Amino acid sequence: MDMVRCTRIVLAVLVLGLAFPMMARAEQSALSLSNLNFGDQALGTTSSGFVAVKNQTGNPVFIQSESLATLTSKSGLSFLGLTDTCFSTWLSSYSACRVEISFAPKDAGVVRGQFCVNDTYCTTVKGHGS
Repeated sequence: MDMVRCTRIVLAVLVLGLAFPMMARAEQSALSLSNLNFGDQALGTTSSGFVAVKNQTGNPVFIQSESLATLTSKSGLSFLGLTDTCFSTWLSSYSACRVEISFAPKDAGVVRGQFCVNDTYCTTVKGHGS
């Protein structure tokens, strides 16, 4: 009976030892994010577009965080996240999800923003208020 119990413990340790390094590698997998350019847009109007988040590897990746920031604007936020099929999900190997972002310029001129996933993978979001 003790030998059976020891064998089960050894097997459990081996399985966990193999699973956790694979999960660690999955977190370090390369993601690719598309850029989003809204072009010219009239002040006081809103449009939306999508950022594609693609897993470039054969390992799943957990999307644990996302951030969206307006970097250049005189009057604050011009970009807003709308719908999202990425956040808090496992992105399987070689698959993609998408995040819808809206643009509502408040001032004339170029507005630049940045969208990031897992604090490491970022892309440019921009538009021009006219």
